[in-house]
Amino acid sequence: MPLFTVNGQPMSCQLYRPDAGAAGPPLVLVHGFPLDGRIWAEVAQRLGQRHRVIVPDLPGFGGSRGAPTTIESLAGAVRQLLADLDALPAVLAGLSMGGYVVLELTRRFPADVAGLALVDTRASADDEAGRERRLQTIDLVRREGVGAVVEGMLPNLVAEQTGPETAQRLREIMMAVSPDAVEKASLAMRDRPDARDL
Repeated sequence: MPLFTVNGQPMSCQLYRPDAGAAGPPLVLVHGFPLDGRIWAEVAQRLGQRHRVIVPDLPGFGGSRGAPTTIESLAGAVRQLLADLDALPAVLAGLSMGGYVVLELTRRFPADVAGLALVDTRASADDEAGRERRLQTIDLVRREGVGAVVEGMLPNLVAEQTGPETAQRLREIMMAVSPDAVEKASLAMRDRPDARDL
């Protein structure tokens, strides 16, 4: 994946149909936790037949360095990448944690958003039970490593009829995440602002 420098850190990003002749505004697909941009590959290839598609790895995930600190900082990194690529305004799609990121980008830079797709995510902040689950994830990754977090999450990410190849691919993507990124992303999600006012 091509690497770009965003806020002094390498940020990887897959580009589909980067030519200016693509139809409509760019489409930006933002992954969830603890995944990376590879989860969008098939969707991006199809969309890329007609549109300019941008699939970043958020800081700390995939080929991107650094670590997530806040949802606001992740939104700022995505927005800076898109500005550097001359890809604003854009249609943003966010999966799970990616939804939190695109909602924050929309809050901070509404003129840069041509459309919004929220995929398996929510606008509300974590309630007390949700905040406690984030802390349990941090405790688990510290005690038992990323593998324990992955095995706990995987059943929630795949349907009964999901083939073993897809489950294994998700497992491999999640296992590539560092314990530090799991911990910091958990804190960022725990402390994210409520976006229902949007």
